[in-house]
Amino acid sequence: MESIAVIGAGFGDEGKGRMTDYFSGPESLVVRFNGGAQAGHTVVNDKRRHVFHHFGSGMFSGADTYLSRDFICNPIMFVREVDDLSKFNFVKKTSIFVDERSRVTTPYDMMINEMSEKAKGSSRNGSCGFGINETVVRTRQNGFSLFVSDLRNSDLRKKLDCIRKHYVDQRMSFLGISIPKEYRDYLNDDAIFEMYLVDIEMFMEMIIIGHPNVHIYENTVFEGAQGLMLDMRHKFFPHVTNSNTGLSNVIDLCSEMDITDLEVVYVMRPYMTRHGDGPFPSQQNTPPFCDLVDETNICNEYQGAIRFGYFDADALRDEINADFNRGYKYEIKKKKSIAITCCDQMKTVPFKMNGEMKDKSIFDFIQEVKGWFDVDTLYVGISKDAKETFYG
Repeated sequence: MESIAVIGAGFGDEGKGRMTDYFSGPESLVVRFNGGAQAGHTVVNDKRRHVFHHFGSGMFSGADTYLSRDFICNPIMFVREVDDLSKFNFVKKTSIFVDERSRVTTPYDMMINEMSEKAKGSSRNGSCGFGINETVVRTRQNGFSLFVSDLRNSDLRKKLDCIRKHYVDQRMSFLGISIPKEYRDYLNDDAIFEMYLVDIEMFMEMIIIGHPNVHIYENTVFEGAQGLMLDMRHKFFPHVTNSNTGLSNVIDLCSEMDITDLEVVYVMRPYMTRHGDGPFPSQQNTPPFCDLVDETNICNEYQGAIRFGYFDADALRDEINADFNRGYKYEIKKKKSIAITCCDQMKTVPFKMNGEMKDKSIFDFIQEVKGWFDVDTLYVGISKDAKETFYG
């Protein structure tokens, strides 16, 4: 069985969704190994376009999805995505498995996230507003944790009521933030509470709780969220995500699935992006070219507009080598590859390599990059359609 890990090399938005779709087929299993609904992975396949949040980005190619224990589920966003996907008639054709240990986001985590970000003003960390970090924090508090396994228990309503009536005040008091009236009204709104229970019911009807048998699939594709420069242990903390964005979770899952061989594909564009606040050493004042439009990462009140930078080959290679060569408890045979997406967007590429700024044609850039990263395989995406990818 072939196994592939698709990992972002930068700050996210590298093209992990399109590469996951490229590696997927009707006999594939896509494993979401970190993050949650805040990840927006855009796939264009046979003129179909969708930004995937819960479902694996191989769905258009017929792949099943497995949301592992390290994925954070959000029934509200799940139901919205099902509605968005309904026009493609794909949801019922594929299976979605969920680990019962997966943490669950409530509307109150999203509410706390919004309030805390607004209170920070210009000192925001770059949150998406989906309540990911708040879900992680709440799960660590005795009596307030919520896992997928809890969604089928008879005391679910009581547990959720406890979160909204006790935990929210406790958490906001800890943060030193007073709850504004509009959010207090939201908190006390029984209709919102009941609608969330309906979303949970729909979520539970569509998923299969448990672990899939990976050995019945032709290949397993581990789909990462965010990128190595947003890893929870990165030097850019606290402007990072509360998640392991690299190989750590993948290796743990491989040990449980008896996977012994893994191709690790680190994904990047010929330019760099960052959505949200935080350090961005290669940032440029203008996009790499004047007509660049990112249809997925639209400006919002929490992250602002997407930022652009030149391709920093030095920083990217350091991040990739640190992740690939880190000591892991489980011995596995690994092969390192890279993928450069969006190569159709640029004729010439400004980039930094070995401390020197260069500007070369996209073809010469690709040739230099392959040698710089010292990989056997380089995948090159030449259009928005995931299947239009070449390798060598």
